[in-house]
Amino acid sequence: SDAPALWRGSAEGSGLAARSPLEADYLPMLADRASTLCAKGLCLAVEGLEEAALRCDDTATLDALVAAAALRVGAVAATSQLPRLAFSLASLGCRDEADAFFPAAFERIASSAHRLVPGQLALTLLAVATVGGDRQISAQALETLLRRVGDVTAFVGAKESLHLLRAWCLLSAEFPPRIVTSLLSSVATMPRTMLSESEDNALHQVALSLKLEPAASEALRDVQSAGAGSVWEHCWQPEEVVGERAGREESSDVGAWVRSFIEEEAKASLTDWRGAKGALFA
Repeated sequence: SDAPALWRGSAEGSGLAARSPLEADYLPMLADRASTLCAKGLCLAVEGLEEAALRCDDTATLDALVAAAALRVGAVAATSQLPRLAFSLASLGCRDEADAFFPAAFERIASSAHRLVPGQLALTLLAVATVGGDRQISAQALETLLRRVGDVTAFVGAKESLHLLRAWCLLSAEFPPRIVTSLLSSVATMPRTMLSESEDNALHQVALSLKLEPAASEALRDVQSAGAGSVWEHCWQPEEVVGERAGREESSDVGAWVRSFIEEEAKASLTDWRGAKGALFA
């Protein structure tokens, strides 16, 4: 699933006027009771906030949930619950405030990496990427999780493959041809029309990484030859990416312009591109 764009920040006054009745009543109550929730209840509460995209105009609820998660990180199931909890907290906007939670959570998950199924692995790696990569995880734990990706490529679904690729491009400086081609081949089994707007853009960013990263040149050649070229043709469609499509309708030359911009201007500023990859995947 996508990481919903939940927000934080101060609002004018109490902020309650802009909230729905559910938000006005539920969030303060959740902040008060977060410390009393059991591990399972905490996971359900955090996941519910992330999926419902409820507004948090102040930090009280989120800080209370982070504190509760840090206290219960050892009680949450390492594979069935902890990846989703980490992903949800990362999606809600937790960053440096959760230093007591994320490092411990990622270490626990990595210690059970051999039992992670593709969906759990994807959630974990997306959480790692969202909170700043190696700032919240040890090099050994990250290596263990990335190595697990190679173990699951044979039985991963299309959307899970896309999520794994999104995280991989942000977290790894290497692009193993076997892993990249296998995951993109899985993505290519799903029609682009079945992808959400954010997923469509994510696939575009993955393809951009393969085209622009020097370390990905071998993987790019491997992908371009897969399926007689059909895999790459499916993944590299810059003129069809949501957000660019509307402009294309106004000018028949915009497809060529997009390709020119991406392949020339972006390549000319490859250093800036690398620095901006995190924002592009947000």
